[in-house]
Amino acid sequence: MLELLRQEPLYSEILQEGEQRGVQKGMQQAVITMVVAHFPQLEPLAKKMVAAVNSLERLQLLIVELSLARSEEETERILLSLGEDA
Repeated sequence: MLELLRQEPLYSEILQEGEQRGVQKGMQQAVITMVVAHFPQLEPLAKKMVAAVNSLERLQLLIVELSLARSEEETERILLSLGEDA
């Protein structure tokens, strides 16, 4: 029975979507962890802004941008710019 289910295209599509959501949630958490490690006071803003990012490509770019940020102000600017992407 399980083997028949695995052969269905819809099953593969659902499985792939679940995997992508898991990766997305992990990347969102990584962004929040990066921000909190350097600027704990920005945690609420990071959680709010990152929750709205659904694109894996945007999350990857965000990780790079935040890793290059040199100040709290720059980090805050990057987080606030996520609202402009929507």
